[in-house]
Amino acid sequence: MFEFTETVSIRATAESVWSRLSDLESWWLKSNPEHISLEICSPDKRVAAGTEIAFEERVAGITARACGTVTNLIPGVAATWEGMANYRYCGFRLAIQEGVTWSIEPDMDISILSAHVWARFPAGAFGQVLEWYSCTFFTSLSMTASTLDASSNT
Repeated sequence: MFEFTETVSIRATAESVWSRLSDLESWWLKSNPEHISLEICSPDKRVAAGTEIAFEERVAGITARACGTVTNLIPGVAATWEGMANYRYCGFRLAIQEGVTWSIEPDMDISILSAHVWARFPAGAFGQVLEWYSCTFFTSLSMTASTLDASSNT
C-alpha cells in the first residue's frame, strides 16, 4: 500500500476552514493543475456521508478517472472519500483502490488541515511496478519540495 499525509497550518477557525473545505466545487479544481473534472452526484451538490463523487485527474502525468463515495463525515472534523481509480497509460488500464481523509484540528488561533491519501495497487508484476514508481515519484517530489522550502527560508 502507498500512503502519505500532507499537513498545513491555517490562521483561521476550524469552522471557517471546514466551511471552505466542504464547498468542494469552489476549490478542488483550482487547487491543482492536474485536476481535470469533478462531479458531485447529489441534487444540491452538498457533500455528506454516502455522497458519490467522481473526478478526473493526472497523477505523475498519467490520467485517471475515479469514482467513489464519502464513507465517513464528521462535520467540522473529518471527511473520508474512498473509491476506485482507473488509470490509462500506454494502452494499459489499471484499477487502483484509493482514498483520502481530510481532517481539521483546532490549535489555539490556527487550524491544522491534513489530507491522508492512500492507494492499494493490484497484485501482480504490473501493479508492483506501478506501486514502486508511485513511491519513488512522490518521495522524489517530497524531497524536492523540502529542498525548495529550506532554500526559501535562508
